Amino acid sequence: SLDAPCRTCPDKPRASIAELASSLAQSGYDDRNIMLDDVRDVISADTVTPPAELTYRVAHTRDASEFRVSGLITTFDFVPLIEKYDQAGERRILDWGCGSGRMSIHIAEQFPGIKLTGCDIDAEAVAWCREHIPSGEFHVIDPAPPTTLPRGGFTSIIAYSIVTHLS
Repeated sequence: SLDAPCRTCPDKPRASIAELASSLAQSGYDDRNIMLDDVRDVISADTVTPPAELTYRVAHTRDASEFRVSGLITTFDFVPLIEKYDQAGERRILDWGCGSGRMSIHIAEQFPGIKLTGCDIDAEAVAWCREHIPSGEFHVIDPAPPTTLPRGGFTSIIAYSIVTHLS
């Protein structure tokens, strides 16, 4: 079923797009808030989104809009940190555990011209990223170290929702 709980985190709360919009409105955010504008754009966007089974593996939803919004909101957590701490002339960002590109898509948009690399153990998700996120380079890695990624090859490494997938 589309609403079946995730076997890894069955108690994870879910919020629909309508609930998210209502929560943002109730919080008193100004309509000129750039993050709200981005969220609205993503909700209404007709952009490429992974197949439902790939979005479910990563974001516990098969809804394309929910997947895009969750990626954007998660990206909002990392962008200020990258801007503050990654002062490299040429940013080289690694999305560790990129899955089917939930954050990679938005990182590429937020930082045009960066060298974006993603890695994951899910070969099907990595194949999707390779085909649909042309500005990035994506690698299948083994679950156990080491990887073939270059030591010291990145100016920032982001990882989100990795620990919940470990067993």
